[in-house]
Amino acid sequence: MVFQWNNTLKPYHEAVIKEIRKYDPDNIVVCGTRVWSQRVDEVIGNEINDANVAYTLHYYAASHKQYLRDIAKQAIDNNLAIFVTEYGTTEYTGDGYVDAAESKDWWAFLDENKISWCNWSIADKNEKSAALTPGASGNGNWSLDQVTESGKLVRTELIEKNPTF
Repeated sequence: MVFQWNNTLKPYHEAVIKEIRKYDPDNIVVCGTRVWSQRVDEVIGNEINDANVAYTLHYYAASHKQYLRDIAKQAIDNNLAIFVTEYGTTEYTGDGYVDAAESKDWWAFLDENKISWCNWSIADKNEKSAALTPGASGNGNWSLDQVTESGKLVRTELIEKNPTF
């Protein structure tokens, strides 16, 4: 079965939002789309009728390049709120290589379009997208030798965005 925005995903989100709104009329609800939340353009003209809905965008810098930014830009140009609830500096598998140049292109795009983001993942899993080396403490206060190449790249970006921190 192929899940489509119109006949499967939108009705599902609307049902969930209806229940959420019984308890919280104002909070933002973030909704996914097809293709691992990459087809935000398919929402254009058929948005969920709720002022506090955003649509999630997922990407992995080494796999998803300008074509996905173009899709996101179409949604943005049609006044859709986008939130990147998952991205990685690597290939979509979580492994492969850390693509620093493409990660920086993505961050510039997100900054330009005022899109917030969450990195995948702050874990010590043995994969390139993990921010921590295997065995790193679950309690924080990591030394730089416990931070992976991907983790250091994201750390640098966060520090550059928050110089007074």
